[in-house]
Amino acid sequence: MSSNFQKICDLLPSLDRGELEQVRTRCAYQLQHKTAKQTIVDQQDWLLEGVLAELQFRGIYTSRNQLQIKNPRSFAGYTTKATAVRALLEHAAPNLTSLQKMSLGRVSAHELFEFLTSWKDEDGVSRPVTLNLMLESVHLVPNALDRAFPGYMASQMLGLIVRYEE
Repeated sequence: MSSNFQKICDLLPSLDRGELEQVRTRCAYQLQHKTAKQTIVDQQDWLLEGVLAELQFRGIYTSRNQLQIKNPRSFAGYTTKATAVRALLEHAAPNLTSLQKMSLGRVSAHELFEFLTSWKDEDGVSRPVTLNLMLESVHLVPNALDRAFPGYMASQMLGLIVRYEE
C-alpha cells in the first residue's frame, strides 16, 4: 500500500456522512475515467444491456433469467448486426467512457422501441414489441437515432446526448 492510500484510509473514520458521500462520488468519477485497463463494461454488449433495460422498464421483460437463447444461429445474427451497430455508434460518438456507452445503449434501445411502435401494418395496427423483435431489429438503431436526433450521427455529435461534464 502506498503512503497516500494509508493516509486516506486513516482519515476516513473522521469524516461525516456528507464528506464520505463526496469521497465516494469522486472515487466513482476517477474510476470511470481511468482507461489504462479495459473494464468489464468494455467487454459487455452495452447495446444488449440497453435493450434489456428498456424492455424491463416497459414491463415486457422482467428478469435476466428469462433470457434464453433457443436458436444459437438467430442469436449469431443479432451478434453480427449488433457488432456493426456498436462500431457505427462508437464512430458517431467518439471517446465515450464505459458508463457513457451504457447510457448510449439505453438511449439507443429506447429510440428503437419508439421507432418500432410507430410502424403500422395494413390495418393500421402496431406490431407488439418483444425481446425477439428488438434483437431482430437492432440494425435499425441508426435509423431510430437519426429520427430522434437528426444529423447527430453524421456530424459525430451523438455523444452529446450522453455526455456529462463535471
